[in-house]
Amino acid sequence: GARITVICDLRVRDCDLKAQTFTFQPAKAETRSRIVPIHTQLKQLVRRRMKGKGPNDFLFHECPAATAKRPRSAA
Repeated sequence: GARITVICDLRVRDCDLKAQTFTFQPAKAETRSRIVPIHTQLKQLVRRRMKGKGPNDFLFHECPAATAKRPRSAA
Protein backbone atom coordinates (compact mmCIF):
# COMPACT_ATOMS: atom_id res chain seq x y z
CA GLY A 1 0.00 0.00 0.00
CA ALA A 2 0.91 3.64 -0.17
CA ARG A 3 -0.01 6.76 1.72
CA ILE A 4 -2.21 9.24 -0.14
CA THR A 5 0.45 11.94 0.31
CA VAL A 6 3.07 9.79 -1.41
CA ILE A 7 0.69 9.03 -4.28
CA CYS A 8 -0.18 12.72 -4.77
CA ASP A 9 3.53 13.57 -4.78
CA LEU A 10 4.38 11.08 -7.57
CA ARG A 11 6.22 12.68 -10.44
CA VAL A 12 6.58 11.33 -13.95
CA ARG A 13 10.20 10.39 -13.18
CA ASP A 14 8.90 8.11 -10.39
CA CYS A 15 6.94 5.99 -12.89
CA ASP A 16 8.88 3.43 -14.90
CA LEU A 17 6.56 1.78 -17.39
CA LYS A 18 9.33 -0.38 -18.83
CA ALA A 19 10.14 -1.88 -15.41
CA GLN A 20 6.44 -1.49 -14.44
CA THR A 21 7.28 0.17 -11.11
CA PHE A 22 6.59 3.28 -9.06
CA THR A 23 9.29 4.76 -6.86
CA PHE A 24 7.59 6.14 -3.76
CA GLN A 25 9.58 8.78 -1.92
CA PRO A 26 10.13 8.32 1.84
CA ALA A 27 7.22 9.35 4.07
CA LYS A 28 6.87 9.66 7.82
CA ALA A 29 9.45 7.39 9.49
CA GLU A 30 10.75 5.85 6.24
CA THR A 31 14.38 6.60 5.48
CA ARG A 32 14.53 5.59 1.84
CA SER A 33 12.36 5.34 -1.24
CA ARG A 34 10.37 2.20 -2.06
CA ILE A 35 10.02 0.55 -5.45
CA VAL A 36 6.55 -0.91 -5.90
CA PRO A 37 5.12 -2.77 -8.91
CA ILE A 38 2.47 -0.98 -10.97
CA HIS A 39 -0.69 -3.07 -11.01
CA THR A 40 -1.50 -4.27 -14.52
CA GLN A 41 -4.88 -2.51 -14.41
CA LEU A 42 -3.13 0.85 -13.74
CA LYS A 43 -0.59 0.76 -16.57
CA GLN A 44 -2.81 2.45 -19.18
CA LEU A 45 -3.97 5.09 -16.71
CA VAL A 46 -0.38 5.89 -15.74
CA ARG A 47 0.66 6.00 -19.42
CA ARG A 48 -2.14 8.51 -20.20
CA ARG A 49 -1.22 10.68 -17.21
CA MET A 50 2.45 10.73 -18.23
CA LYS A 51 1.75 11.72 -21.84
CA GLY A 52 3.05 15.19 -22.69
CA LYS A 53 4.58 15.78 -19.26
CA GLY A 54 8.22 16.27 -18.33
CA PRO A 55 10.06 14.14 -15.75
CA ASN A 56 9.58 16.72 -12.97
CA ASP A 57 5.84 17.15 -13.57
CA PHE A 58 3.40 15.66 -11.09
CA LEU A 59 1.54 12.57 -12.25
CA PHE A 60 -1.57 13.96 -10.52
CA HIS A 61 -1.20 17.61 -11.56
CA GLU A 62 -4.71 18.51 -10.43
CA CYS A 63 -3.84 18.16 -6.72
CA PRO A 64 -3.53 21.59 -5.08
CA ALA A 65 -0.09 23.04 -4.50
CA ALA A 66 1.47 22.18 -1.16
CA THR A 67 1.94 24.86 1.46
CA ALA A 68 3.66 24.89 4.84
CA LYS A 69 0.34 23.92 6.44
CA ARG A 70 -1.28 21.74 3.74
CA PRO A 71 0.16 18.83 1.78
CA ARG A 72 -0.89 18.26 -1.85
CA SER A 73 -3.15 15.45 -0.64
CA ALA A 74 -5.33 17.70 1.54
CA ALA A 75 -9.07 17.41 0.85
